[in-house]
Amino acid sequence: VVFASSGRACITYRVEVGVCLASGDPVGDHRAWPQAVDAWLRLCQTYGWAPGVMGASSQGAQTYREAGLTALELGDEAILRPADFKLSGPEMRGVR
Repeated sequence: VVFASSGRACITYRVEVGVCLASGDPVGDHRAWPQAVDAWLRLCQTYGWAPGVMGASSQGAQTYREAGLTALELGDEAILRPADFKLSGPEMRGVR
Protein backbone atom coordinates (compact mmCIF):
# COMPACT_ATOMS: atom_id res chain seq x y z
CA VAL A 1 0.00 0.00 0.00
CA VAL A 2 1.32 3.43 -0.91
CA PHE A 3 -0.23 6.56 0.58
CA ALA A 4 -0.74 10.09 -0.70
CA SER A 5 1.48 12.61 1.09
CA SER A 6 -1.62 13.82 2.94
CA GLY A 7 -2.42 10.29 4.12
CA ARG A 8 -6.00 10.76 2.89
CA ALA A 9 -5.84 8.27 -0.01
CA CYS A 10 -3.80 5.24 -0.99
CA ILE A 11 -3.26 2.74 -3.75
CA THR A 12 -3.11 -0.99 -3.20
CA TYR A 13 -0.90 -2.93 -5.58
CA ARG A 14 0.98 -6.14 -6.24
CA VAL A 15 4.21 -6.59 -8.18
CA GLU A 16 4.53 -9.49 -10.61
CA VAL A 17 7.34 -9.92 -13.16
CA GLY A 18 8.27 -6.25 -13.04
CA VAL A 19 4.73 -4.90 -13.33
CA CYS A 20 3.27 -2.97 -10.41
CA LEU A 21 -0.43 -3.67 -10.80
CA ALA A 22 -2.77 -1.35 -8.92
CA SER A 23 -6.09 -2.86 -7.98
CA GLY A 24 -8.50 -0.32 -9.37
CA ASP A 25 -9.28 3.10 -7.98
CA PRO A 26 -7.28 4.70 -5.22
CA VAL A 27 -8.91 4.26 -1.81
CA GLY A 28 -9.93 7.28 0.25
CA ASP A 29 -10.71 10.93 -0.30
CA HIS A 30 -11.20 11.56 -4.04
CA ARG A 31 -9.48 14.93 -3.69
CA ALA A 32 -6.30 13.11 -2.61
CA TRP A 33 -6.36 10.54 -5.42
CA PRO A 34 -3.89 12.50 -7.60
CA GLN A 35 -1.41 12.59 -4.70
CA ALA A 36 -1.78 8.83 -4.21
CA VAL A 37 -1.23 8.18 -7.92
CA ASP A 38 1.86 10.41 -7.90
CA ALA A 39 3.28 8.54 -4.88
CA TRP A 40 2.58 5.20 -6.57
CA LEU A 41 4.24 6.29 -9.83
CA ARG A 42 7.29 7.51 -7.90
CA LEU A 43 7.49 4.11 -6.20
CA CYS A 44 7.27 2.40 -9.60
CA GLN A 45 10.06 4.60 -10.92
CA THR A 46 12.25 3.96 -7.86
CA TYR A 47 12.14 0.20 -8.38
CA GLY A 48 11.95 0.16 -12.18
CA TRP A 49 8.46 -1.33 -12.22
CA ALA A 50 6.07 -0.80 -15.11
CA PRO A 51 2.82 0.66 -13.71
CA GLY A 52 -0.51 -0.91 -14.60
CA VAL A 53 -4.07 -0.70 -13.32
CA MET A 54 -6.98 -3.13 -13.61
CA GLY A 55 -10.60 -2.43 -12.83
CA ALA A 56 -10.62 1.35 -12.41
CA SER A 57 -13.89 3.27 -12.55
CA SER A 58 -14.26 6.12 -15.04
CA GLN A 59 -13.30 8.59 -12.30
CA GLY A 60 -10.28 6.48 -11.39
CA ALA A 61 -9.28 6.14 -15.05
CA GLN A 62 -9.46 9.91 -15.43
CA THR A 63 -7.18 10.37 -12.43
CA TYR A 64 -4.66 7.91 -13.89
CA ARG A 65 -4.90 9.64 -17.30
CA GLU A 66 -4.19 13.01 -15.70
CA ALA A 67 -1.02 11.46 -14.24
CA GLY A 68 0.16 10.47 -17.72
CA LEU A 69 -1.13 6.91 -18.08
CA THR A 70 -3.46 5.78 -20.84
CA ALA A 71 -6.74 3.94 -20.34
CA LEU A 72 -8.14 1.04 -22.30
CA GLU A 73 -11.67 -0.20 -21.75
CA LEU A 74 -11.68 -3.98 -21.53
CA GLY A 75 -15.38 -4.55 -20.99
CA ASP A 76 -18.27 -4.02 -18.65
CA GLU A 77 -19.10 -5.67 -15.39
CA ALA A 78 -22.44 -7.32 -14.88
CA ILE A 79 -24.31 -7.77 -11.65
CA LEU A 80 -26.12 -11.08 -11.61
CA ARG A 81 -28.79 -12.01 -9.13
CA PRO A 82 -28.52 -15.81 -8.80
CA ALA A 83 -32.18 -16.21 -7.83
CA ASP A 84 -33.25 -14.61 -11.13
CA PHE A 85 -30.43 -15.55 -13.53
CA LYS A 86 -31.06 -18.40 -15.97
CA LEU A 87 -29.02 -19.75 -18.86
CA SER A 88 -32.05 -21.33 -20.48
CA GLY A 89 -33.75 -19.94 -23.55
CA PRO A 90 -32.53 -19.13 -27.05
CA GLU A 91 -31.24 -15.65 -26.10
CA MET A 92 -28.60 -17.24 -23.82
CA ARG A 93 -27.45 -19.87 -26.31
CA GLY A 94 -24.21 -18.02 -27.07
CA VAL A 95 -23.36 -17.84 -23.38
CA ARG A 96 -23.86 -21.54 -22.62
